[in-house]
Amino acid sequence: MAGGLINYGASEAERIIGKPSHQIKALLGYQREPELLHRDNMVLAS
Repeated sequence: MAGGLINYGASEAERIIGKPSHQIKALLGYQREPELLHRDNMVLAS
């Protein structure tokens, strides 16, 4: 299981989850960050 801080709001995340990062700008009309969740902002729990 994992959790973390995402780079976009909930409504934005719903639109880009499951899509490749290179499509973010096309989906939202802008690109604040190159990914929804960067591995540096993620915590893995076992």
